[in-house]
Amino acid sequence: MTAEAVAVLIGALILDRAMGEPSNTYHPVAYLGRVIAALLSRLGDHRLSGVLLYVSTALPFALGAYLLASLQGVAGLVLAAFILKLQFSWRGLEEHARPVADHLLQGEVDEARKAVSSIVGRDTSSLEERHIASAAVESVGDSTVDGIIAPLFYFVVLSLAFGVPEGVAGAALYRATNTLDSMVGYRKKGLLDIGFFSAKMDDLLSYVPARISGGLLILSALFLGEAWRNSVGIYLRDRCKTPSPNAGHPISAVAGALGVQLEKIGVYRIGERHEDLGARHILRALSMVNLSVAFFVIITLVAMIWM
Repeated sequence: MTAEAVAVLIGALILDRAMGEPSNTYHPVAYLGRVIAALLSRLGDHRLSGVLLYVSTALPFALGAYLLASLQGVAGLVLAAFILKLQFSWRGLEEHARPVADHLLQGEVDEARKAVSSIVGRDTSSLEERHIASAAVESVGDSTVDGIIAPLFYFVVLSLAFGVPEGVAGAALYRATNTLDSMVGYRKKGLLDIGFFSAKMDDLLSYVPARISGGLLILSALFLGEAWRNSVGIYLRDRCKTPSPNAGHPISAVAGALGVQLEKIGVYRIGERHEDLGARHILRALSMVNLSVAFFVIITLVAMIWM
């Protein structure tokens, strides 16, 4: 069973690096988003409705992943790897963040605002250059958790404990939970109650992966020659400054390593302004994330094989 889990994980990583993120036309998470939007129009803004929304979307999504990953033989492993790949987006993170840096390097601020709007939820229409760069760096750091490490974490833990289908289902459940949080999480779009349960589930499921990611980002800063000691200091000081109990962990580690202050206007400031934020910091943050994920994969594979 461990050999199968290793094969599926490696296969999913190869697929991610080779194909990136599929178009929304074919991506099951995009269809999940449409189902969530349709149900929202029929459910009232109540906490009980939020539980119903979660149960009627996240659980069937995970169950579908489980059933597909339960097919036997080599074809079943290939399918399981493909389904697992759909639950995380390592290459896709770079494909979305790098254009922001490219536009900033070319002095195309309006285009950079449009590009960063695709990876953050805030209004970007009037952001100046440093706040555009800040939004991109914050997103890169935060996406280390919900876009990459958390789904892989649940796959590894559950596949080792129960089997590959359960691991794939765990990754899918996390992805569905994160999608619900991004769409209806409490205080989003005036929805105070219906998104409460999904937001709390996302907080719970992201708790351990966020702290793993923070530690790996600090480790990557050491190997890349970034200010890792400052990363530790800023992490210890600022990791709890975000409204989310988890987002501050990767964001503060990145801010400290890069020697910058990251700011979501009116919400938080993390880090200290040793350098003026710019496009180069987005690229350096991406390097930190890539090395952090590589560390996670290597450590995970060694542990899986050892077991």
